[in-house]
Amino acid sequence: MMRIAGWAPILMMIFFSFTGFAAEMKNIDSKPVSIQDPFARGISRSPSYSKNNDRAKLEHHRFDDFASLDDIRYYRVSSLIENLNSNNTLLEINEKEIVESKEGFRGFYISLGMFVNQKNGLQAGRDFITSQSSNLNKKVVLRTVTKKNKTTYFLEYGPFKHQDLATASCFFLKPKVSQLKFDCNNFNKRIMSSSEVIDKTNSATLALSQAGFSYYSQIPVSQSESKDGGLSFNPEDLKAISMEIKEDDLLGADDYYIVRINRLGVHLANKFNEIILIPAVTFPINNRTPASSSAGQNLPSKNTSPSSIQGP
Repeated sequence: MMRIAGWAPILMMIFFSFTGFAAEMKNIDSKPVSIQDPFARGISRSPSYSKNNDRAKLEHHRFDDFASLDDIRYYRVSSLIENLNSNNTLLEINEKEIVESKEGFRGFYISLGMFVNQKNGLQAGRDFITSQSSNLNKKVVLRTVTKKNKTTYFLEYGPFKHQDLATASCFFLKPKVSQLKFDCNNFNKRIMSSSEVIDKTNSATLALSQAGFSYYSQIPVSQSESKDGGLSFNPEDLKAISMEIKEDDLLGADDYYIVRINRLGVHLANKFNEIILIPAVTFPINNRTPASSSAGQNLPSKNTSPSSIQGP
């Protein structure tokens, strides 16, 4: 009994200590845990901060490759060439005839709707062409498919040679078409007929914008060399550089496709639902060579928000 009585105070101390610790842990658990946002402290949010991180990384990208500049805002349109032959015609195709011909390749199509009545399908196709004529560079097809004596009419837009281009084009059209529900994750893959081949597409000539000219005329060719090393780009050469592009081409370093060229300019989109327009008309670039004292100041970069760039 004496031994038990001697241990009693110790056991009581352990019990109360554990009770107090448990109460403290409960209070901690009940307190809301706030996640600190670094941008809440006035730091500018970079456009690339919210970009999809699963895009393929370029292992051997050159920053002087004019076809793959880091920022699409470095481009400007110097000329536009629109194809005079209109592609806005509604095609009617019988799937059975194409399969039996054993010709053509399989392309990707954006679904515009499925109909059991041919007249309804034709009317929906005409309405789509009329409302989106300036945004279309592929064919609108009403495809007849017959299975087990049941005929269905599929209204589709295409074809696209690969799925990434189809996805980019779908994201470009989706916000413009409110009456149709576009699914930019699923596409129909079908054999393409010869009547769907488009020989000519719109094209344009690109040069450096004011932002691109200012940036590349103030940085050295080698990032390890200083401005005084004499290795910076020649401003006269920068003003003269140009490149011809056409629809469906890749442009820039972020997997952008040229999904349409029209009077408004060059429209680009990618599979990450990022859409950009290079305007047809912008202010002319300033031909004066930037002063060496301003080098490195206010240079537009890929991580600079669009509102902070001065000039086109």
